[in-house]
Amino acid sequence: MGRVADWPTRLNETVEAWRGKPFEWGKSDCVSFVLAVDAAIYGKAHVKLPKYKSERAALRLISKKGGDLSAAVDNVLSRIQVAQAKRGDVVAVDTPDGPALAVVLGDVVAGMGPDGLVFPPISAAIAAWEL
Repeated sequence: MGRVADWPTRLNETVEAWRGKPFEWGKSDCVSFVLAVDAAIYGKAHVKLPKYKSERAALRLISKKGGDLSAAVDNVLSRIQVAQAKRGDVVAVDTPDGPALAVVLGDVVAGMGPDGLVFPPISAAIAAWEL
């Protein structure tokens, strides 16, 4: 399945729709944001994950899928070098609360923080996957 023709517009629209959303496990967290971007740029979800509603459930899912966030993502996406990550790809960034997923926009990435989307520089990425 390839990206839809207007995926850059859909990516921008998704980012704008998520600005200011409060963080909520399983609804508006880093994984939920990546899944929303996935559905936007492919026209439908091409990455499937079990649902969860709490931090504890998310951590249990991560544990079952590889033990840590990066290993869990390795189970569903192809890892690439951070330097190869391009617009629309997924990266992991370090945060004070541990690693979190974000989406490459260019020189910055977009990912969920406690108060909504945050935009750290791509240099903050510690791992990357092709979306």
